[in-house]
Amino acid sequence: MSAAVCLTLAAVHFIVWSRMRDSWGNLLFAVAAVSTAVIAMLELNLIHAKTPEAYGELLRWMHVPAGILIVALVWFIYFYLQAGRRWLAWTITGLRMLILLPNFINYPNATFAEITGIRSEVFLGETFSIPVGEGNPWRILIHVSMLLLLLFVVDVAITAWKQGQRRRVLVFAGMIILAILLGAIFSGLMARGILPGAFISFIFMLIVLVMAFELSIDLIRSRELAHDLRESQQRMNLAARAANLGLWEWDVIRDVIWVTEAGRERLGIGSSEHMSLDDYLQMIHPDDRESTRLAISHTLEGSGDFLAEYRIVKPNDTMYWIAARGQVERGVSGSPLRLRGVSMDITERKQAEAELHSQRNQLLHITRVTSLGQLSSALAHEINQPLGAILRNAEAAELFLKQTPPDLEEVQEILKDIRNDEQRAVSVIERMRVMLKRREMQLEALAVNELISEIEKLFNTELQMHHASLRIDIADGLPDVYGDRVHLQQVILNLLLNSLDALNDKTVEQRKIVIRASQTTDGMVEFAVVDHGTGIAPEQLPHLFEPFYTTKKNGTGIGLAISKTIVEMHGGEIMATNNPDGGTTVRFTVKVSLTKKEQL
Repeated sequence: MSAAVCLTLAAVHFIVWSRMRDSWGNLLFAVAAVSTAVIAMLELNLIHAKTPEAYGELLRWMHVPAGILIVALVWFIYFYLQAGRRWLAWTITGLRMLILLPNFINYPNATFAEITGIRSEVFLGETFSIPVGEGNPWRILIHVSMLLLLLFVVDVAITAWKQGQRRRVLVFAGMIILAILLGAIFSGLMARGILPGAFISFIFMLIVLVMAFELSIDLIRSRELAHDLRESQQRMNLAARAANLGLWEWDVIRDVIWVTEAGRERLGIGSSEHMSLDDYLQMIHPDDRESTRLAISHTLEGSGDFLAEYRIVKPNDTMYWIAARGQVERGVSGSPLRLRGVSMDITERKQAEAELHSQRNQLLHITRVTSLGQLSSALAHEINQPLGAILRNAEAAELFLKQTPPDLEEVQEILKDIRNDEQRAVSVIERMRVMLKRREMQLEALAVNELISEIEKLFNTELQMHHASLRIDIADGLPDVYGDRVHLQQVILNLLLNSLDALNDKTVEQRKIVIRASQTTDGMVEFAVVDHGTGIAPEQLPHLFEPFYTTKKNGTGIGLAISKTIVEMHGGEIMATNNPDGGTTVRFTVKVSLTKKEQL
């Protein structure tokens, strides 16, 4: 009956282990229970053995399941109570395996060196066969292994008690210590022919029952925790749905992605559909797929924090933006086990950003038009000069052609002058057209000399009309900057126009503006526009680049705000300071071209 009970318990816990492979306690218990069942069946034959040879042979084979049971018990304690010295557990394991050598080499077994006879005794109405013989000297190994087992259990009990596992220590460890002591006593009495061996299986049965009791309590707790977990998951799903969040988890080892119901609805996949990392990546927009894959790789190899934004393409070709955050869970060895986190639909935010970007471009365009409006008279004057020259040259050519004979050489020279004036007018119109054109940013490597030279040509006539001068100071060997030509020129033009306005009340000798370009210590290129005008009140400097804040009577307050936006879009900073000798210096920085860096 005890064998049937042990086999039943072993089957139950083996099934539990097959479902939860990390539950080593259940597997070791199943091994111990099967060993106890084998010991019980062997002892049932042992008590009815008729000859010393039969008794010795049965006892020899009984050492095998007994050794397996002891080893399983040691490692069950180690894994179940999460305590104990590993070297001591391996010592007991090795010693129990060593006992099997003399057990099978020396006849009849490791307990007896010789069994001289069998006598029968009636105990509790049952006739038992009791051996009579001489003990085996190798039996000392059995006593040493049991002593080490006792020390191991005591050591585990002390550690577990300190960890707060007091009930387990009192019930589990206490019962095992008692069973070890009784087993040693009964084993000695059996070897001396005082007691039958059947009591040994009874003691092992007590150990198995205690192990089963503890594991059963754990199963009950697991069921309660599973119920609490389901309730917690339902609350979490409700909260996630209310916050428009999707919860997900990627099992790195098995390559399986779990997503909450709300997240699956968003992805357009069924609740039972299996999904791997590659399956999920295929749902991401092709332009975002590789960057997301790299973000995951860096997360697994680096700090473990995952952050990415990408577009998901649903089966019906609809597309939306996702922002995902997560963190890696690592094993004892540091290898990644799981990546879990949350995802949020940010499509509305992205649409708002796109709309804001469009409106910002419109505002930039309006600012450019406003700036050119201030230059309109200068531009008209500059265009009128080549047009007037073309008209005069055409009239002169007509007169030369009326002569007899026509002076063709003079006409040819006049035509060259007309062509040069036409190209000059086209150049002026082209510069104005580019500045007026509304377009997206076009980042490229730009030579600083060319960038400022083009602005100088555009601004030259305005300087002449205001009787001001412009000095350009560019450091030698400056690298190219990386930016949008028109936008950067717009910033410089805005600063020049502001400086020109600040010089209105100054004498002709004071109407001087300087453009400087140099490289900063952190490797960026700094542009500075310096004037000797009225300067800016100290209390106004902190607000100078705020939208709609102006120091002019008829100013709009958007020029410097737009300039700050453009500079920040180029990865730089802009600031204004008053000069010690009067006037203001406005400087801004721009990143150096990557290609230029490589050349250097």
